Amino acid sequence: MEISPISLNFASGGVSDSRSPRIVQAVRTLNASSYFGSGNELRFVRDNDLQETIVRVVNRKTQEVVLQIPADYVLRLAEEAKKQAAGADKKSVGRESA
Repeated sequence: MEISPISLNFASGGVSDSRSPRIVQAVRTLNASSYFGSGNELRFVRDNDLQETIVRVVNRKTQEVVLQIPADYVLRLAEEAKKQAAGADKKSVGRESA
């Protein structure tokens, strides 16, 4: 499972997404207000394998993930289901050409 950052820190202003300026501003406002707790910030990351966006609340000092949606186990289940579906597709293609 390959996960890449969309933005490491929305609050720092490192994002220039013209498609969603309201979302970026909302995240900056939440991070500045300590809504997720003092020392925590909201982050978005992209799972490139599953083509899904992951929402995380991360401790700024330790970089520990305090909360993640969807949870890691859900991502692993989705990845495994994707692999099984790909395997089933390969088997059915083999049967059709036989």
